[in-house]
Amino acid sequence: MTAAVLAPQKGDQGQASAISVRSLWKVFGPKADTIVGSPAADLSRSDLLATTGCVAAVRDVSFDVAPGEVFVVMGLSGSGKSTLLNLVGCLDRPTAGSYVLDGQEVARLDESSLSRVRRYKIGFVFQAFHL
Repeated sequence: MTAAVLAPQKGDQGQASAISVRSLWKVFGPKADTIVGSPAADLSRSDLLATTGCVAAVRDVSFDVAPGEVFVVMGLSGSGKSTLLNLVGCLDRPTAGSYVLDGQEVARLDESSLSRVRRYKIGFVFQAFHL
């Protein structure tokens, strides 16, 4: 699969975003790809799990990060912060939505292209890492 190169989104100050995320979802479970856009997407976390066996870890998240901007992700334990960072760090793939990094849509890249993005475009430092 080849990836389309999109024009960078414009942030609040009119500058291109280094990272632009639109309607990003990550659903875990059987038939996770059928949840987004269905009535089940509006269910609470517990009802979604009981009804479908799925967990929506990231639900319809959108944001922009300008070049050089410090961006913080905060939330309660279990709110999806690590999953969101795994998506932005290209360690996991979204169920739905758009993720543009430096003008390139990375959400649907093939493995080889994704490896190049991880190697040259974005870094990831784990909170607790073990060599």
